[in-house]
Amino acid sequence: MKFKVYTEYKDFAGDICLYIAEERPDGRLAVAKPIEFEFEVKERGEIRQPTMVLYRLVAIPFLQSIANACEKIGILPEGKPILENELTATKYHLEDMRKITFALTRRFK
Repeated sequence: MKFKVYTEYKDFAGDICLYIAEERPDGRLAVAKPIEFEFEVKERGEIRQPTMVLYRLVAIPFLQSIANACEKIGILPEGKPILENELTATKYHLEDMRKITFALTRRFK
């Protein structure tokens, strides 16, 4: 199964809309029906049913498509260890340090 998540930012309301679609083998899109997030207060231990069940064949592709869509609009996981630009900066810093080290090593031989 291949999922596609489309995002739309409604500037006036500040809402982010997600359109979740499954790409079918015949080329058509099957679009998920709207989900209403209604919350009700429960006592601890009273929760009996999950909010959503993702079946085995759907879970990973669905969650991956959500993660990809979130990243496109700038939402990243909390505590993401190192950003790509930090890795690039670290790489160049290490290259500079190697050059300095080899230059000093040659000078003191």
